[in-house]
Amino acid sequence: MPIALIVGAVVATVLKPNVIVMTTFPVESSPWLRGFGWTSELTWLNGGCDPPQPLFWDSCTKVLHACIGMGPQRSSASVTAIGMDPRLDTSESYWMLSGIGRVDPKVGSLTSANWVHSVVDGDYSYYFDPREKKFPPGWETGVFPQLNQTELGVPTAPYEPRSVPEVLSRYNVWQLSPTLVNWAVMQSANMTLPDADGLRDVRQAYASEYPAAAAPPRVFMAASISGARYWAGDTTLAWARNWTCYWTKGSTTLGTSAEEDSGVVTALSLLSAAGGVKPPSTHLLILRTGSDFLTPPSSSEDDLATWFASPTRLWAVDAANTAFLVGSHVTRALTSGPPGCAK
Repeated sequence: MPIALIVGAVVATVLKPNVIVMTTFPVESSPWLRGFGWTSELTWLNGGCDPPQPLFWDSCTKVLHACIGMGPQRSSASVTAIGMDPRLDTSESYWMLSGIGRVDPKVGSLTSANWVHSVVDGDYSYYFDPREKKFPPGWETGVFPQLNQTELGVPTAPYEPRSVPEVLSRYNVWQLSPTLVNWAVMQSANMTLPDADGLRDVRQAYASEYPAAAAPPRVFMAASISGARYWAGDTTLAWARNWTCYWTKGSTTLGTSAEEDSGVVTALSLLSAAGGVKPPSTHLLILRTGSDFLTPPSSSEDDLATWFASPTRLWAVDAANTAFLVGSHVTRALTSGPPGCAK
């Protein structure tokens, strides 16, 4: 039987998680730590969470929780650390990133739950400052794909979908398992999601322009754009929608924006290439629940900075509670029989 040395000179059997649940900061992890029912902790000195948290283990369901830290860099390093931890056998594990995100009002409302089926990296790109005098027409956002210019040329705005060689697209887009993501949607689609009075008041301001934003929270499935930089506003949202359309070849729409998705999927891709884990294309779920909108309502007279500072803009705790509600339900279902598993 394999053994591993746990910090503190305590020898224990290597743990083999059925599911590894990842959150990124204490607001997201708190509902999981309070509500799931953990049986033990493992010291974790190289995790990216700030402040640091141990790994939490439930011996009944064989679920592991890790707070991996915010941003693509810290989250990627944390996932790599988990995949290489000698105390863990992650070779057959499913991974679930359970976190909050900023929702496109065209697609969903506050605390709605997006099961992500495509991750689009919004950082890996070229940038020309639009304030330059000699700026190419039609590229008002200044951001365009890092492409092989000899082979593909510079695509024209608004990033019309085209066939992009995998050697180029693998830095910007990852498709998660349609079977697994659809299964997660079916497991959670009929759940009643919490809906506070304050949420309804904020949503109503979007009703005339975005009916989906004014609707009660729901479970849906869409893409997520990932990047380390916070952004907001109609101009950048138009870029994000086009960027998502471009890299997914027009097959999907933008649902949410978050920081860590590209970091997690990159780390798992590289770990799987070394044989340590199953690839993210078959064994990763990403759940993002809407904490705020990607742009203010058109009726708002505030500038972006004032809107950003508004006490009614961000609903992080409500979104994190919904992420736990939906994510824990699907996690428990995974431990009893994921898609293709013998029942």
